[in-house]
Amino acid sequence: MKLPEPARTLWTRHREAIDRIATTPGAESQIMLGGGTLLAARWKHRESTDIDVLLPGRDNLNDARENGPLDLAAATGGEHKESSRDRLRVQLETGMLDVAAIKPQMPGLEERLDVEGRNETVLASAQILRGKFYRTDRSITRDAFDFAVAADKDPRALELAVNSLDMIDTRIICHNLLASNDQMVNEASETLKGVPPEYQHHLQRIGDAAADAIVSHRYAHVRIRTTETGVRIETRTTNGNERTEDHAAGEAVKVLTRSGIGAYLSANSTLQRGGLAMTLDGLNGVGWTGTVFDSDDGAPEQRLDGTRKSAGLREPPRIG
Repeated sequence: MKLPEPARTLWTRHREAIDRIATTPGAESQIMLGGGTLLAARWKHRESTDIDVLLPGRDNLNDARENGPLDLAAATGGEHKESSRDRLRVQLETGMLDVAAIKPQMPGLEERLDVEGRNETVLASAQILRGKFYRTDRSITRDAFDFAVAADKDPRALELAVNSLDMIDTRIICHNLLASNDQMVNEASETLKGVPPEYQHHLQRIGDAAADAIVSHRYAHVRIRTTETGVRIETRTTNGNERTEDHAAGEAVKVLTRSGIGAYLSANSTLQRGGLAMTLDGLNGVGWTGTVFDSDDGAPEQRLDGTRKSAGLREPPRIG
């Protein structure tokens, strides 16, 4: 993966300083790259100057404080902008280094890739979008623009991210985006650079376009079935996009993670991922086929009007 400039130079020049902060005593450093720079590298929809780094192996960044032994600002020649127990932001001439001692949203979707000549763990686009949802109260124009563009460039990533939310969070996020539309439109010319012609139309209604993208990618229907060969997941979004995925038997935990359905059920139903995975693998083991979960039977709320149903699991044969 090639990062866009100036983020590329920022990362290659200072990643060894970040390595020192990431390393825990007696263990290898754990670094995950995320943020809008990765989306810009994948989609080429705007400029991005910052580097966002997650350190999932760290509980805190106390030893990265100003004048501390691993002072990132001193090591890079930058300026401290924020320094807290679990977050450190350093401003450099060409961009911001944003380092946080947190674990990723929707864990399990990240992957290993070559990033500028070094093997790194990078967040999936769905994870990055998911992390941006809880910043909508800050009216960040580039985040809203990313949501709008995701509907065109990577609708699957947007689908996974949106459906890991419950409907209460979805309503709040959409309200924030709609309420901030005029402000973000006014800020667009200063905040968003390098936008290609095919995405210029979003600049006239950034918040509205982002909210539309989120609502249209909510699931209107979900069905999980066991088949003769494994597990079938059927989904339909509110914009009518239908998807059917067939997965091999015996891999239910992986299936629920990679498909995003595990995160969807955790946020929108009473089902637990681990228990459902055991049920699916057990049913495959005894050769039972049929519907295990159907949102039409009383499942996750699918409307933005606040109505709610309780989710249910169809009663399959008992295992053992």
